[in-house]
Amino acid sequence: VNPELAKITTKQTRDRTNGSMSPTTSKGVAIPDCVPKTRISGAGYLHAHSLLHPNILAHSLRVYIYARALLKADITTFAELQPTTIWNPQLFPDLPVGTDSADLDDLIFAAAIFHDFGTCTEHDHAQRFEVCGADAAVHFMSSMSPDIDLREIWTAIALHTSRGIAERMGPLTRCLRMGVKADFGDEKWRALLGDGVVGRTEKEFPRGEIEKVLGDAVAAQGERCPAKAPRGSWPADLLRARLEEPEWDGVNKGF
Repeated sequence: VNPELAKITTKQTRDRTNGSMSPTTSKGVAIPDCVPKTRISGAGYLHAHSLLHPNILAHSLRVYIYARALLKADITTFAELQPTTIWNPQLFPDLPVGTDSADLDDLIFAAAIFHDFGTCTEHDHAQRFEVCGADAAVHFMSSMSPDIDLREIWTAIALHTSRGIAERMGPLTRCLRMGVKADFGDEKWRALLGDGVVGRTEKEFPRGEIEKVLGDAVAAQGERCPAKAPRGSWPADLLRARLEEPEWDGVNKGF
C-alpha cells in the first residue's frame, strides 16, 4: 500500500462500514448518484446545496467526477508533474495506476465540493477565497468526523488555483487541481478522462455560466477587500481585469 495514501485513508473505514449511508433525498433535496453513499459526503452535499450558487455547485460536482477519475491516471509522461531532480524517499508518493481508490471517495468529494466555498457570503472573510473555502471545509468536516484527514483537505483547497505548485503536491491536491482545470477546458487532462466522460457529466450537471459567475464573485470580493486578491494570485488577475474594464459584462477577461 502506498504510504502517502495509506496515511490519509486508514482512518476512513469506520464511516464506510458502520452502516451510516447517505439517503438519496433529504428535506426535499435529491442527492445526486455521484455523491459517495456515506453520511459525511451526503451531509457535505446538502450543506453545499444550501449555500453555493447553483452554477458553482454543478461545477463542484463535475470537478469531483473528474478528480476522482484523474487520481488513477498515469501521469508519468507529463514532465510538468515530475521532480526536476531525483531524491529518496519521494516527498509525495503517487497512487499506483490501477489501485482501487474507493476509500478516498469521501476525501476527494470533500475537497471538490468545498473548493469554491470561499465565494459564499457566509465564508467571505478578509483572506483569499481559496483559504476561506479551505477553512470552511475543515470547520464543517471536523464537526462530522474526527477521523477524516483535515490537513489534506485544507491543503488541496487552499492551493487549487496555485499553478505549477498544486500539480506537484500529493495525490489529493494534484487531482483536485487537475479536475478544476479539466472542467475549464484543459485538453491534456480531459484527454485522460476517456471518451464521452465530459459530455455525459455536463449533461447531468450543465455548465450554466460558471466562468462568469465564479469570475465575478471572486473579482467582486477583491474589489471590496483588496487583501483577498494579493499580487500574483488568480484573484488578483480577475480584480485587475475588472478594474481595467468596469463596463465589461462578459466573462472576466482575467479568467
